[in-house]
Amino acid sequence: MWIIRYGWRLGILTISLASAAVRGDTQRETLVWDQTFEKLVKDEIQPWYVQGETGTFNGVSVDDQPVPLHYKAFVNPKARADIVIVHGFGERIPKYMELAYAFYQQGYSVFLYDQRGFGESKRLLKNSGAVYVHKFEHYVEDLKLFYDKIVIPRSPNKPHFIFAHSMGGAVTSLFLARYPEVASRAVLSTPMHEMNSGWLPRWMAYSMVYTGVAIGQGASYAFGQPRPLFQERFEKAATQSYSRWKWFSDFSSQPDQREHALGGASNHWVLEAYGATSQFSDEGFPRKIKIPILLFQAGKDTWVVDRAQDFFCQDAPDCTLIRYEDAKHEIYWETDAIRASYLQKILEFFGPS
Repeated sequence: MWIIRYGWRLGILTISLASAAVRGDTQRETLVWDQTFEKLVKDEIQPWYVQGETGTFNGVSVDDQPVPLHYKAFVNPKARADIVIVHGFGERIPKYMELAYAFYQQGYSVFLYDQRGFGESKRLLKNSGAVYVHKFEHYVEDLKLFYDKIVIPRSPNKPHFIFAHSMGGAVTSLFLARYPEVASRAVLSTPMHEMNSGWLPRWMAYSMVYTGVAIGQGASYAFGQPRPLFQERFEKAATQSYSRWKWFSDFSSQPDQREHALGGASNHWVLEAYGATSQFSDEGFPRKIKIPILLFQAGKDTWVVDRAQDFFCQDAPDCTLIRYEDAKHEIYWETDAIRASYLQKILEFFGPS
């Protein structure tokens, strides 16, 4: 399998061959626990991670009550630009530890935050693991506040780039249309431009959550959504990398991390997400985004629908679409055989400023 090491040589990721067993088989890594990856995380990435700036800032208030949001900042003294990482549904900052480290080693300052209701940011429901948001646009305004309060003051006069995954891709797409002057380039990795309702027709799924909200069950779990899990089954994971999945599952199962576990979406969250993502079907929407976009699709994605991504990229003024047929939803978290190419394309897209 491939073991990715982060270095300055040639200005790109340096990739070393850990074994001769690379035959394009992306499933091979799922069969073993890679001790080299474990050592890299333990000896290099985690010690770097804990040294980052940690703090909170207030996002959009709800009913005049502050909503404190947790963030991490890694300011590179030789930064060519900064990268803000916007996480996906059910995720939080530590899951992007490895990716943030890779960007930092390539000469970028890196900023991450837990979106409202996720990770160490304020939960919006008491005594519930259901994901909830009062208005989806609050995510968008939180991102703007993160730039205004944290990113720009710590990285003045630098180009601003964004890496956004899944739900974060939906938030970022709305943000770029509303605030076109903030960022200069953005990577949308399997963005949630349309949710996958599975075997339920889209109209039926919408009707169910609409009814749930209408009868006062907006804070309840939407149909089929799971309760909090500390460790999901690997077979259901959105990655084929057993090494990464096992490391984060073990990390999340630690006693001090269990309080951050979340379940599935509430009826109100799903209804808000439907309303937000419906904007992407308007052919005029992508035209509002003027900056270069690099959009990644995954051929084995079961979380979002790629047709909406196709329409988005076709209508956007400057959008490049790259598809990894053998990848699952979390390409940034995939096997090294996929991830090495993926990261190199991202770095080439951001490039020297």
